[in-house]
Amino acid sequence: MKSTETATRRIVLTNNGKYAARFDFELRRLAKEVFSVEPSSGELEPGAAAECAVVFDVSKTSDPNARRAKLVDAPDIVLTVAELEPAEEQSASALALASARTKKARDAASLLEKTEAARRAREKRAASKRVVVHASVDASFAEYALTPRRGVDFGPHLPGAEFEAVGARFFDVTNHGAFPFEVFAFDYGGREGDGGGGGEVVLDERGVPAPPPKPEGESLSLGAFVVSPVSGVVEPGSKLSFEVRFAPSDDRAFSELLGLHVENRDPRDQPLGIPYKLHGESVAPGVDAGDAAVAGVFEEHEVIERDIDAYLEGKTFLPSGPNRAVSAVYSRRDGAFGFGAVTAEMEALGVGSDALPAEAAKTEGDDSLDAETKDADKDGDSSAAPQSPPPLPARAVTANFKISNPKRVRCVVDVALTPLSGDESDTAFPMALLPGSETLVIEPRTHAFVSVVFAPRALQKYAAALAATVRDGAGDASSFKFEVRGEGALPHVAVASPAFVDPETGAPTVRFTRTAVGSKKEKKIVLRNDGALVSYARVDVSNAKNGDSSSSGGRRRFSASPFVVVGAGVTHEIKPGHVKALRVLYEPREVSSKKTSSSGLPDDENAHDKENENSRDVLDLTLAVRENPFETRAVRVVGEAFAPDVVFEHLPSLGGGSRVTSVVRGDDDDDVSDSDSDDPDANALRFEDGPVGTTRRATFSMTNVSAKPWRFEWPAGDTDADDTSGAESNAFAFVPRVGHLPPGTSTQITVSFAPKEPCAHGLDAEHPPLEMLVKLAPVKAYYEGSHDAFRALKDDDAEADPD
Repeated sequence: MKSTETATRRIVLTNNGKYAARFDFELRRLAKEVFSVEPSSGELEPGAAAECAVVFDVSKTSDPNARRAKLVDAPDIVLTVAELEPAEEQSASALALASARTKKARDAASLLEKTEAARRAREKRAASKRVVVHASVDASFAEYALTPRRGVDFGPHLPGAEFEAVGARFFDVTNHGAFPFEVFAFDYGGREGDGGGGGEVVLDERGVPAPPPKPEGESLSLGAFVVSPVSGVVEPGSKLSFEVRFAPSDDRAFSELLGLHVENRDPRDQPLGIPYKLHGESVAPGVDAGDAAVAGVFEEHEVIERDIDAYLEGKTFLPSGPNRAVSAVYSRRDGAFGFGAVTAEMEALGVGSDALPAEAAKTEGDDSLDAETKDADKDGDSSAAPQSPPPLPARAVTANFKISNPKRVRCVVDVALTPLSGDESDTAFPMALLPGSETLVIEPRTHAFVSVVFAPRALQKYAAALAATVRDGAGDASSFKFEVRGEGALPHVAVASPAFVDPETGAPTVRFTRTAVGSKKEKKIVLRNDGALVSYARVDVSNAKNGDSSSSGGRRRFSASPFVVVGAGVTHEIKPGHVKALRVLYEPREVSSKKTSSSGLPDDENAHDKENENSRDVLDLTLAVRENPFETRAVRVVGEAFAPDVVFEHLPSLGGGSRVTSVVRGDDDDDVSDSDSDDPDANALRFEDGPVGTTRRATFSMTNVSAKPWRFEWPAGDTDADDTSGAESNAFAFVPRVGHLPPGTSTQITVSFAPKEPCAHGLDAEHPPLEMLVKLAPVKAYYEGSHDAFRALKDDDAEADPD
């Protein structure tokens, strides 16, 4: 039977005895919960009969799990029949207790009372009868199961998708009970009727909520969902399937609550109806966009807040090419992405990409030249079979931008790159999308990359607008746009020093002053990077007169050349705005042949510059900049040597040591002080600072390195006629002041400095060093009076002393 129903069975009791009898029904265990007997007790006169109703009602049970009650011959109903007890007489124990005066008498009366009670119980049992009424019942509520249990979820779908794309979902109601039941669907939210969620709940006579009204028609519409059939009868062991359809629209989620009513189910089981969730999403395709998406889109690049042009102005860029990092940034302020300066793919007439010599394979800190770049150049010029995709230019750079799909539906993104500025000629725009980047199919919650290649072929700035647009997208997530900028550039290195440019050759020229054989002078070639790219420059010796080259440790020397270029033959990295200085050493070992005037002395300075080139030492250098065929230029080094006659040695320095310096005079040189020396301390005699009136002394040596004797004469204490130092030289005294130097000999000169008033020599530009001229002449020429340097002095001596 159904647990929702009640059942009644009747029991008729008849008194066939001589005396009146009493009956009582006793309910035990589960019978107390589900059975009731009316009347449960009473009296029967002899020959009389009574009818008792036994009622089964499972709803009275307090056990929440008692949805099914099954009893088989349960002895839980007991009927007791007994004779009526006669009128009680006063018992002997009562009389004895009333007359008792002593404790002993009272104890005897109590014992008598117990004996009488036991006797009466025996008599009562003998006069009554117990009958067990066996009850059998099998009652249950409708037993059902929902599959799936928690509802139906359609997941995400595109707005307006057809039924074929969305499909249908099904849920089943299965009958696990012993009798059929009817089930129907309704709007649990109360859109049609009170259902279970709207209005006041209506209760029946038992206090149970009344079932919702049964909808009419073959289907039930709930928002974007349609459920069919509306109702059905489910036989035991079978199931009824409900079909649910979903019509997505707009860009939002849909959720409805469907109600199911199963007849004859336990009233305590969802008394307002069984709620069943229906869920589906209508999702418009889109991508991460807006300011929040910037970090993800440009995850491979730097993101800045400031103006992009101002930021890139002082940034260092490496030359572009295979396996080179892209120094690119994105500016939130400008909404623009910048490649920065990228090496332009340009070739000069008659100059190929092999502008650097083969020795350029060495660099400072990196002994290998960029072999990948060379191979890429060769591949770009080869006529090999076409590949898919085609190879990129050797100096092209590529930037990747991450486009993410945060939605739960697949999206198709169309990417376009529209030029905004650049070369208006017929040449192709240097920015392009790599194959596969024009259309992206991005699965839900994944991403794809847009690759933009930049290969400029001109020295100018370019700009383009990149737009990633989602097909059928809606709102802000339908597109992501930004500007792409780039600049074509070439590595550039300028010769900052020497500043002198030979008007005939147009080459920067390092000019050494006349240098004595055996001495050494040094100058520098300063290279400065005036471009935006890191430059790799190399200086090589292209021509060395009368010699072959050799190098060691970055020092390039030529076997018959007096020049040494420290850093030649090595590729140097120079960052933008930085300089690189190369030391040029001039160490002449012999005097080159040169023309002289008819007097045996050299011509004037202008004539000296016009001497035959064979009289000078010349070194031609070539400056080459990697990846810039236009930057190859010539640099010239020029020097002239002469043989000295007398040299100064062991000039003391302020540090306490001594220096071996160079020339005093050449055989045909009228510059006795060599004041044009590159080393300002070459012929300098330095005294320590001190008070006026004290004498300080210093010593040095004069050595005759020629093959003939020389006479020397230093200025006297008073102002010499030929001495341009003025009265300030009076503070200096030389001992010996006059003397002779035979060939190969030397003499020690002691100089005393005793100033009588404050003075400063060689302190700064306002106080230059004091020049003291020593007069030299061959001994024979001096006595014959043929040397100009001593002719005036000799005449003065004759006038002063006629004898």
